[in-house]
Amino acid sequence: MAIKLASGDISALYLGSTAVSAAYLGSSSVFTASGGSFDLDSVTGLQWWFDASDSTTITESSGDVSAIADKVAGTYSLEGYPAAAVYYPSLTASAENGLSALDFDGTNDFMRLPSGQKIALLSELTLFLVASPSSTANSYMLCDTYAASGAGRQPAILSGYNISGSGGSGSFEWYTLDGGKFASFGAGLSGIQLLTLLYDSAGNTVLRRNGSQVASGTSDTTFTSVAGFTGLGAAASSSAHAAFRFCELAAYDSVLTGSDLTDCEDHLLGKWGIA
Repeated sequence: MAIKLASGDISALYLGSTAVSAAYLGSSSVFTASGGSFDLDSVTGLQWWFDASDSTTITESSGDVSAIADKVAGTYSLEGYPAAAVYYPSLTASAENGLSALDFDGTNDFMRLPSGQKIALLSELTLFLVASPSSTANSYMLCDTYAASGAGRQPAILSGYNISGSGGSGSFEWYTLDGGKFASFGAGLSGIQLLTLLYDSAGNTVLRRNGSQVASGTSDTTFTSVAGFTGLGAAASSSAHAAFRFCELAAYDSVLTGSDLTDCEDHLLGKWGIA
């Protein structure tokens, strides 16, 4: 059965492609839908959540954003680094689907967690990133820093991955610390995207784009944490800057499945107007 909405009301019911006659619906063919609204914190296990459309989490002056706070419990805050407006991303009103977003210039814009607020490694992970790359240059929209035997410090995301637009191809890739690529997709990747990572304790990795699986692989599971940062917009304040629009980022401490996964993806797709 399918439901057709009109101005928040149920105006028609369908069985397959056939509309149910109003005679079977009683004297009124319009029914008001009820129930609570869904948001990412409706699903258990949300660890951190940065949302550029939520003005209550944004610290800005004349459009230059110096900080964006975590919506889960205010535990973390991404801060512009170094502490000067020239290094801060710009807040753009009505950027995507009428919502505000942060624009990183690809030259020197960079945000990171302050010293001592490094996001912890999670043995299992579901991560959602809504972003719009504006360049296919090799760069890092989101990274973390760890060390592996023989590899030294390398950019990584949480349990050992980075997100990059690789070498002009416009692809989207997840790397382990030793530089191995375990999941990638997309030539000519552009426009606003919902990118989902599922990573379990055995290293099984799945990439999804706009609600559909596009790549998978098996990666390393042993990482050694080193002093460093979690960064947005570059691998470090002085290298691999990404030109992109940041919308939303959230991480859970488990591999979401079933309706938990699809509810989160459907919510983000609808919220940001991603077809």
